[in-house]
Amino acid sequence: MAEPNDPSQDFYDEDFIKIQQEYIDSIPGKLKNIEKLVNELRHEITEESLQEINRIVHRMAGSAGAYGFMQVTEICRKFDLELIQKIRVFKESGGQESWIANFDDYLKKIKQGFSINNS
Repeated sequence: MAEPNDPSQDFYDEDFIKIQQEYIDSIPGKLKNIEKLVNELRHEITEESLQEINRIVHRMAGSAGAYGFMQVTEICRKFDLELIQKIRVFKESGGQESWIANFDDYLKKIKQGFSINNS
C-alpha cells in the first residue's frame, strides 16, 4: 500500500481523476443513446433495441460504481435484470407498450443518480 507521500500515489490520483473526468464527460452521450433506443421502442419493440439497451445498461452497472456513482450502479443492475426478463418474454410473446413507461422511469432514475437534468 502506498504511503501518503509516495509520489506514485500522487500519479495514481491524478491519473484516476483524469479517467474519472473522461467517464463523466461520456455520460450524456450514453444517456442520449439509451433515450434514442427507448424512443425507437415507442414505434416498434424489437429484440435488437432491447439487446442494445441491455448492453449499455449492463456496462453502466459495472462501471458507474468504479467512478463513484454507486446509486447508478444499483439502478442499472435492477434495470439490467428487468431487461433480461423482458428480452425472454419478447422472444416468447412479443413486447408490450407498458414497458416503455417503466424504461422511462429507469432512465429518469439514472439521470438523477448522475445528477443530470432531464433536458
